[in-house]
Amino acid sequence: MAETAECFVCDGTEPNYRAQRCEKHDVCVQCGTHRSKITEIPWGHREGFRCQPCDRANKAAARDGYDSSEHDDTEERDRIKCPTCGYEYQPEMEDYRGDGETHEDDCPNCDSPMMVTTHYTVEWSTRKAGVQ
Repeated sequence: MAETAECFVCDGTEPNYRAQRCEKHDVCVQCGTHRSKITEIPWGHREGFRCQPCDRANKAAARDGYDSSEHDDTEERDRIKCPTCGYEYQPEMEDYRGDGETHEDDCPNCDSPMMVTTHYTVEWSTRKAGVQ
């Protein structure tokens, strides 16, 4: 039986969340810091992990790189759009509230708090009575 490599980098195979890296390649996908050198729990990534400092830097860059005054289109959309970084995402079940209800939520991209208001629209269809 042929022996297979345990590292997708060494092996040259497609990375995924279950793929493993060898000791040499067990580094942050963004900055290259080795896992043995990090002090905080890293975030999982399709190609390994991302360290907390890189994650914080990415979130700060998302917040700083978006000018909401130039993109004021956060009202009455079919998806939730963060007014701080512009990230759009599909609402989860817990985001559906009563019409006009507002709740606070944190953006999954930049962690900024935002107020989310639920809006419902009613539409009508008609046809002649007795016609199917």
